[in-house]
Amino acid sequence: MTYARFLGAVLAALALSTVVIPSSLQAQEQEQTQEQEQPREQEPELPQVVQAQLRVYGTVYLVMVTAQDDFQREMGHSHDEQERDRIRQGLRERLAEILAENELTPEEYERITLQVSIDAQYRELFDEILEELSGGGSS
Repeated sequence: MTYARFLGAVLAALALSTVVIPSSLQAQEQEQTQEQEQPREQEPELPQVVQAQLRVYGTVYLVMVTAQDDFQREMGHSHDEQERDRIRQGLRERLAEILAENELTPEEYERITLQVSIDAQYRELFDEILEELSGGGSS
């Protein structure tokens, strides 16, 4: 008799699950559909201070890329280790000058670099600024 009760309970549970599970799945699907249909709130615009800082960062970034390209070119032409050390030191000095000219510390530059790499809103604005500074955008 206990086996029959057990088997009856299992069958009842299976029958119930065919009714309860689909309805809960349907409710989840309806919630997801409603969430997708609702317009997403637009992210707030970054403050003007942040935008100005990203513009300075973008300028510094482009100048640094040029300096690093020049460095790579010089390194490719040099085979003397002392000359290569001099070229490396020249790059370090040039990068420090670029930061100083734009009133950025190495720590600020690294912080902004990290922010641009992890925050989509910062990255999008940075990309727009780069395009504009590179001559691809309209001002």
